[in-house]
Amino acid sequence: MKKTLFILLIFVTINSLFLNNLEPTYASIYPVSVSGQVLFSKEKVVLQIKTSPNDIVLINGEYVQPVNEIVSKEMNLKENSTLIIANPDGRSVKIKLTYPEIPSLLKSFLPSLNFSFDTGKLTFTYSGKLARRPKGTLKGNMSNKESKDSFTFAVDSSGNFAGTLKMAEGKNTIQSYVRYLLLVKYSLPDFTVEIGKSKVIKLIVNNKWMYVDGVKSEVDPGRSTTPVIIPDWGRTLLPIRTVIESLGGTLSWDGTDRKVTINISNTKIELWINKNYAYVNNKKVQIDSQNSKVTPIIVNSRTMLPIRFVAESIGAYVNWNGTEKSILIVYPKD
Repeated sequence: MKKTLFILLIFVTINSLFLNNLEPTYASIYPVSVSGQVLFSKEKVVLQIKTSPNDIVLINGEYVQPVNEIVSKEMNLKENSTLIIANPDGRSVKIKLTYPEIPSLLKSFLPSLNFSFDTGKLTFTYSGKLARRPKGTLKGNMSNKESKDSFTFAVDSSGNFAGTLKMAEGKNTIQSYVRYLLLVKYSLPDFTVEIGKSKVIKLIVNNKWMYVDGVKSEVDPGRSTTPVIIPDWGRTLLPIRTVIESLGGTLSWDGTDRKVTINISNTKIELWINKNYAYVNNKKVQIDSQNSKVTPIIVNSRTMLPIRFVAESIGAYVNWNGTEKSILIVYPKD
């Protein structure tokens, strides 16, 4: 019996050590807090995102610098919003907000609506105050078409109301109505919230490993090729096949013309060895507008491409960390 327990203890210890040394994987979305206020009367949305150190925040494809780990942004209510928060450790969340056309009657009764998303708990909380509160019983209902969750709220004597809805990864269609004296029902326009992730790839200069959503893999499997900086150019190049395939694209090589063709989503990129131009969706563009020397090259029988040009051409965001000489790719950026 003692021998059996001793063997079991050794097995558990080894198993624990093995599991603790595994690379982290992030199957769920990045938990962040997004709050804001919809100003119906001004047709504006004010967003506030609480970030963590080193977070990359993209709003409609544009990088926004956090201030004291907070990002604030005012946007037009008539334009949809895509928010992406990504961390170099591989976690990310993508939130797409589609706003409805706001009826004039709603603007006069409800000047603003406060809301917040908790992507960790997948909840949507809202509150507001009516500018004019009619006499009598006034109740409302808000529901999520996809998650089937709903919440009925009463508007108090001062015109205040609040509630919380459960969200789900993917599309969430928020439907709501207000009922007055149990007789008059006024339905409000639907709006949608899509919750998902972007791909996050981290590369390090002179390091054969890369991280895709936090999962470690080789940049050039079996060959130990690494991203390199060409000193005369000050640009980073790498064999990009594994990166493109990790993002869902394909890459082909034409040895006769010494040409690389990349296809991903709706983008086609054609590049040639030692040529400083490329074709992106059949349109000729210079690879680097600030340095005409930058071209695809062959190093140790491997085709090396300029990472920033390729990534930005397919619609990715690229961030360079000069301290650790790393590149972070967030795809797509909007």
